[in-house]
Amino acid sequence: MVRTPLYPVYADRARFIDFYGWEMPVWFSSIEREHMAVRRNAGVFDISHMKRTYVRGKRAADYLDYLCGAKPSALKKGRLAYTHVLNERGA
Repeated sequence: MVRTPLYPVYADRARFIDFYGWEMPVWFSSIEREHMAVRRNAGVFDISHMKRTYVRGKRAADYLDYLCGAKPSALKKGRLAYTHVLNERGA
């Protein structure tokens, strides 16, 4: 199975599952404790296993601004945004 770059950070304290060929943590302590921690504070989810897409060309930035919920052209070089791809209705 493939592992994310963060695997060494949580390898000794996470419960893992096979997620489409990726060894991903499913929970760390107890599900109830994690649920309450997120409700009271915040949660972080490792999404580094998700697909990377490359768009090239003169109007690549315009195309991505049209296609995505976020505005990729506003990002500084080397930065990223977690966004979704819109359908023909803009949803």
